[in-house]
Amino acid sequence: MATTGSGGLRIESIGGGLRLVGVADLGTRAVLDRALAGVPATADLHLELAQLAFIDVGGVTALVAAAGRLDAGRRLVLHDPPPELLRIIDVMWGRPRTIEVHS
Repeated sequence: MATTGSGGLRIESIGGGLRLVGVADLGTRAVLDRALAGVPATADLHLELAQLAFIDVGGVTALVAAAGRLDAGRRLVLHDPPPELLRIIDVMWGRPRTIEVHS
């Protein structure tokens, strides 16, 4: 799966998760929401974010919501997230236990 939103977000399926490339903002929110809704809740969700140039608060909210939909004991694993993503999570949600960061 490779999906591109109008604002330049490409989402690629990778083993065990998704790679986000480009910009996750209001213009690409629907694409991000569809991609996150399409992943199973029964396993950890890995997101490769090294090529994510920007994510707004709404995009971060979508990620946190996806973590909340995972089955008990499962985690959202963020690989190489941009610093602003972590700042938003920390300020808004205080780093939920369902989110793990690998830099």
